[in-house]
Amino acid sequence: MSRSHSFSVEVANQFGVNVALMLNHFSFWYLKNKADNVHFKKSDYWVRMKAKTMQQYYPYFSERQLRHLIDKMIDLNLLKQDEFNEKKNDRTKWYCLTKKSKKILNIWTDKNVSNIKKTASKNTVESAKNSTDKNVSNVTHKFVSLTDKNVTSILKEEDTKDRYLLLKEKIEKNLSLLEIIAMQNRLKIATVKNQINIFIKQSKSVGEFYNNDKELFKHFQNYVRCLNLKDVDLETELNWFIKVFNQIANSDFKISENIRQRFAKQFEIGFTGDEMKTAIRNLYSSSPENSFHIKSKFKFATPEYLLKDDNMNKYLNFKI
Repeated sequence: MSRSHSFSVEVANQFGVNVALMLNHFSFWYLKNKADNVHFKKSDYWVRMKAKTMQQYYPYFSERQLRHLIDKMIDLNLLKQDEFNEKKNDRTKWYCLTKKSKKILNIWTDKNVSNIKKTASKNTVESAKNSTDKNVSNVTHKFVSLTDKNVTSILKEEDTKDRYLLLKEKIEKNLSLLEIIAMQNRLKIATVKNQINIFIKQSKSVGEFYNNDKELFKHFQNYVRCLNLKDVDLETELNWFIKVFNQIANSDFKISENIRQRFAKQFEIGFTGDEMKTAIRNLYSSSPENSFHIKSKFKFATPEYLLKDDNMNKYLNFKI
């Protein structure tokens, strides 16, 4: 399993980081099946995959979160879903990229993938040759792969100081990367940003340079991870959660060891304070859809219940 995941910044800006990650995942398997000429159904290539299998690729998502993301992508017309299983009891879903997502990802519809790769490679080289030093960041950012040779030829025209200034600017502008690093390490984005200058100075001191953006971002991500920075006081966050819960529920719940353990697990997933507030409000919603808690007079609407298993995600996405 890959230890790093990538996505399109343009897609993330438009639909969010999670959707961008999933779209990158499905586009990879779509193009692989197309290249192998397998799973060709209804005049297109399909990806057959279970949420449980996907969860192995993305361990920081639960199966329920992945299903929610897929449903969201279907609603956004980025994916279409069908079933082509031979066995009737096999409910594994099949997914295919839509015309909309293919257009966003610049995926051609012809069957000759090798021609696509040749065309893309040719366009990349042409664009690199025609680009000025001023637009280097745009060139490496726009194209999925830019050869090391092209990057080197452009950077040779800059002095050492400008080289590392360019690296610093690239990391600072990649807000999606900073958000993911902050989430994975349970840090504030400001804390992650504070490490950029140190990372660049260290790279400069040992003469380390990076052939492309992917390599740069991967090294910075690993650098922050190895620092083992501590930015979150879990007990403070838990006290805040109970205070907000009691305000919304008009109750007086106390922190127990069970609550503490469950909160730690949910916090690791990466729920924000606003998302937790939304989940609590939805748990105490008077909507007919919340009939279980309404009938039981919210007897079971406790912090333990909300923090159990996947309930936080369930009530975060609860439709009122």
